[in-house]
Amino acid sequence: MTAVGRIRVPRQVWVGFALLALTLCGVLLFHALADADRALLAPSGPEETVLRSVRLAGFEQAATGSDDATAVLRMDIPALSSVPDVEIAWQTGFATLAAAYPGAERYVLHIRAGDVALLELEAPADVVRAAVEADDAGALRAGFVARSMAGSEEPSYVGTHLPADALTIGAQLDGEYLDAKNRAAGLLGESGPLAVPTASLADAALAARREAPGVPAPGPDERAVDLYLERLGNALGELELAGAPALLDEVRSLGASPGRDAIARIRSHVLAIEALAVPESGASMLAGVHRLTEEVASAPLTPGAPSDAVLAAAGAADAPATATDVRQFERVSTLDIRPSQGAPGDALPEQVLRLHARGGVPPAIAWSTPGGVVSVAPEVWQAYLRADGALYWLAGDSGEVALTDGSIRGWAFSQNRAALVDASRTGTVHTYFPAE
Repeated sequence: MTAVGRIRVPRQVWVGFALLALTLCGVLLFHALADADRALLAPSGPEETVLRSVRLAGFEQAATGSDDATAVLRMDIPALSSVPDVEIAWQTGFATLAAAYPGAERYVLHIRAGDVALLELEAPADVVRAAVEADDAGALRAGFVARSMAGSEEPSYVGTHLPADALTIGAQLDGEYLDAKNRAAGLLGESGPLAVPTASLADAALAARREAPGVPAPGPDERAVDLYLERLGNALGELELAGAPALLDEVRSLGASPGRDAIARIRSHVLAIEALAVPESGASMLAGVHRLTEEVASAPLTPGAPSDAVLAAAGAADAPATATDVRQFERVSTLDIRPSQGAPGDALPEQVLRLHARGGVPPAIAWSTPGGVVSVAPEVWQAYLRADGALYWLAGDSGEVALTDGSIRGWAFSQNRAALVDASRTGTVHTYFPAE
């Protein structure tokens, strides 16, 4: 019998195998990352289309998904100050869903204001699509069933919840990425949306707010709670609304001094119920929103600097440094800001310093991090221009952060604000500062 011995493999061969394996893993990882980055520039699917479209209206927070032939959208009204704001939200929401999910059987909206869940609206999809096609806001209003969401975050009488795999602004997609993709598609500019339907949409939203009746303030001897309870009772008298008892109980339970937050919460609910009680809708925005959403889904992205800005906003692994590292942008020293000389102008850093700076020369701006409060006080905010036209102000020669415009300018809602970003990874936003 012949003995079978072990074959000795030279160490160099094992090392070669190991290096080959590492190389193959690296190649696979590179292609996986590259494919993921390419997907960021690909046409948007239904969920991303919805979020890009409502972002063009000025909604900062939203989430959407579909399940079992039902498309669901949760949208937060960024500044609820009048009854028309609520209808602007539901017209925008339903028309967007109709465009992005044309094969759904049912559409559901959850309307919120900040941390206050206000309404659930549900309608058969064919009813919504017919109202959109006819551009008939009244038909839409007559076609959905409404429920008040007062009482808790997810009351038992809410019929449909967001799917577990819903796409959410903030959790899965940063708002800055959605904005950058809209810019690269030619749908968003420095002053707001650029698509053809948005001018008429902005006019309709402005007219709706202008025509809304005024709301009397409480008299000197009148409690705000009593006034809101009266308004709520008047509005509910015209409605059969699920969840109304819980809402009335919440208002009646408020004590003599409920506090500002409680009053603001009740005010939001009252505005939402009054929007439902209005017998006739104002100008229709349905057809315009539908066309805008179709443009979002179909408009190609401009290659080069605009698309690089999309990758930068998303924090993509292969985003070019010329789009992510402020020091590699074009230096524009004529736009530098020197705080020690005062901040009388309207440049973004000057607005931030006027509104948010702490004392000192030069003045400092501060923000919170998991490790505590951090501040910067550069002698000069150095101006840099990115190839896509975005301006950044670096916090001094050795600055690790920069200021840039982080405003949301929609056809319905707008917020002027500055974003403080990582100077080497501009897609990382540390905080926002409201601006004038």
